[in-house]
Amino acid sequence: VMQIRWLFLLLCFYIVFADFRPQFHAVPPSNWINDPNGPIFFEDMYHLFFQYNPYAAVWGNISWGHMESTDMIHWSWKGIALSPGSNSTDEYDSGGCWT
Repeated sequence: VMQIRWLFLLLCFYIVFADFRPQFHAVPPSNWINDPNGPIFFEDMYHLFFQYNPYAAVWGNISWGHMESTDMIHWSWKGIALSPGSNSTDEYDSGGCWT
């Protein structure tokens, strides 16, 4: 019975602290991603741009995220490349930044 308890505690520890995020895919630090475009090779780096919601893990607030890689396996987050204007009445991007 004691061994089962230790195994259960180890399993709980693994579930709580394991990194279940993809290890070989471009993923932002958090939240919703869609529609990756490119990649573009420029100045010895691959650049990937994608629709991104910086505020929630659901569709909405469409901005464009940017990531870079030298090998297309390990990606580094470069932040938001494009975001809607601060004036929500702006007719050009009030619904988000789109392709």
